Amino acid sequence: MIRLADIDVLARTIMGEARGEPYEGKVAVGRTIVNRWKSKKWFAGATIAETAQMAWQYSCWNRNDPNRTRILDASFDEAGLRECMRAAMDAIDGRGPGWLKDCTHYYAHHIRTPNWAEGQKPAGQIGNHIFFANID
Repeated sequence: MIRLADIDVLARTIMGEARGEPYEGKVAVGRTIVNRWKSKKWFAGATIAETAQMAWQYSCWNRNDPNRTRILDASFDEAGLRECMRAAMDAIDGRGPGWLKDCTHYYAHHIRTPNWAEGQKPAGQIGNHIFFANID
């Protein structure tokens, strides 16, 4: 079951992780969260909101991340959060390129390759994010 609180947290996570990305990139980040939740793997919570807010999974929710305050204080009066809400709904509806179907992870291409991505083949790239499927 998807609750309104899940959609709110999903939109805020997209805002914190991908607000500078093209719309398709926002949807793609949202898809990773929805896909994680559906996977029921160790990195999935019982809800979309729990999945997005799991410790050290989506950095915008980390207590030391400067985006955290920004996304918590964001209001739906802001066009940016409303766009992220639309992206959240599109992510829940499974929109985006077909290769996103099983993607549960991504990272920004300008950072050092995370350990979990070493030796993994990317599923695709949108904007500054490189997406991966079949990560355990």
